[in-house]
Amino acid sequence: MSTFPSGHYALFDATDTRRAGEFSFLKTPMFNYSTSYPEVCLSFKYYCYGYAVDSLWLLIDRKDGTGNDDMDYIWHTSYSQSDRWYNYSKTVNNFVGHIVFKGVRGHGVNGDLAVDDILITEGSCDEAGWSIFSMSYNFVCSILVFL
Repeated sequence: MSTFPSGHYALFDATDTRRAGEFSFLKTPMFNYSTSYPEVCLSFKYYCYGYAVDSLWLLIDRKDGTGNDDMDYIWHTSYSQSDRWYNYSKTVNNFVGHIVFKGVRGHGVNGDLAVDDILITEGSCDEAGWSIFSMSYNFVCSILVFL
């Protein structure tokens, strides 16, 4: 992993004791910005490299205790990218729920999936304003084991 910076990020671990198709989740605390901010910009950095990478998914788990418990698909990437970090951002309307990253292990140990700098800002991604939530400081080289 030549481009992994020193510092903090969450790594989805693909050790040789795991099988292809196994997965692991990274889940944030519950957010409810639907009344205070009708639109928010959700952004993060991701790393997806190696011939044994399967996929990385971004979901919103809307389990809010009201009976409206849905898992919304937002984005995913499959297979190896270039050996570098990428940025992703998406405008989300009426955001209530948990941000969930799902990493899926490929065939082998030579594949790295990681996320960093999860950020929620008020307004659309084109007009993002003040930061509401930042999670980059919470990662201390976290290793997420595939289930």
